[in-house]
Amino acid sequence: MPQLNTHLMQTSIVLAAILYLAVVPAPGQTAQTPPARTITVEGSAEIHVAPDMALVTTGVTTDGDTAAAALTANSTTLSKVLEAIRAFGVESKDLQTFGLALSPRYNHPSASSANEKPRIIGYTVGNEVTARMHDLGKLGDLLDKVTLAGANRIDGIAFVVSNRDGLLDDARRRAVADAKKKADLYAEAGGFMLGKLMSLTEESTPAYPPVMGGMMRAAAAPPPVAVPVEAGEATLTARVRVVYSLAD
Repeated sequence: MPQLNTHLMQTSIVLAAILYLAVVPAPGQTAQTPPARTITVEGSAEIHVAPDMALVTTGVTTDGDTAAAALTANSTTLSKVLEAIRAFGVESKDLQTFGLALSPRYNHPSASSANEKPRIIGYTVGNEVTARMHDLGKLGDLLDKVTLAGANRIDGIAFVVSNRDGLLDDARRRAVADAKKKADLYAEAGGFMLGKLMSLTEESTPAYPPVMGGMMRAAAAPPPVAVPVEAGEATLTARVRVVYSLAD
């Protein structure tokens, strides 16, 4: 009988040790804690503003019997176009020529002349200029004058907001405030207290697209009426994603 009691006591000690080891974490380990309660919301803001600057791209395309003749004719006409633009008060720092290109023009033989190779019959030269205009009220007159000066390409008008970065910063502040307002609302509706800000990420925002005009290839003659130009309104957008902790 004493041996039976001793055996039962030993068994009880072993079971107690097993239960203790199951509850107490091993060295180097910590007891699991429930995950922190958080709330994730997005905030956004838009700012609508009238553009205060325009990039006007125009140019000249000329043909000539020789490369030199085509280039000379093009340079002469483009110089007149630049003079017409400068007459509107556009400074040299706001002018940029680009896209100078010279290419041959071919006379392709008919299908019946299989042995005849294409023959160069002349050359075409194109050159363009972009002007930065700060006085949007003069845009229509500018387009009239450059066509009078010989421009036969108008490749578009891009309306730009010069203080874009400063306005975007304002939109970012509003986006964060919008996210905070939503987080407060959801926390209150769920019966929680809004805790501290855990993370804040700016969502990918498309680059501000300038408002573009169309492209026109026309003769050098002036348009019959003044060209109507409307700058409209640009929209700057900021979006953020925020994570707040929640408390009882």
